[in-house]
Amino acid sequence: MDFDKLMKSDQFLLRLRGACLGDENVSRLTTLLVEAAQCGAHRVWLDCRQLTHMDYRGLRVLLQFLPRFEAMGTTLLLCGLQPAVQERLDASGLASLLTLLPAEAYNGPDQKGL
Repeated sequence: MDFDKLMKSDQFLLRLRGACLGDENVSRLTTLLVEAAQCGAHRVWLDCRQLTHMDYRGLRVLLQFLPRFEAMGTTLLLCGLQPAVQERLDASGLASLLTLLPAEAYNGPDQKGL
């Protein structure tokens, strides 16, 4: 998995590319979400248009961060999900807990680059 990140104002953007599979990628995702939490962003955007797969470990990381973000008043937003990632979220039940948006609904930092 590769990524870009951007912090602007009170928003944090992560553009995820490739597959979030295995311990190394899950560790990277965890580190990025910790950084987003520490910077005090009110919105954390995950641009998933180029995220091809996410295994159960990646899903678990998202689930673990939900209460932390909620306690901070931070909204976690996933946009532009690929069908394989959407199916994993649906099958796990996590889709009902997350805010999932189409790519065109994105209005975070660097809006033109999305």
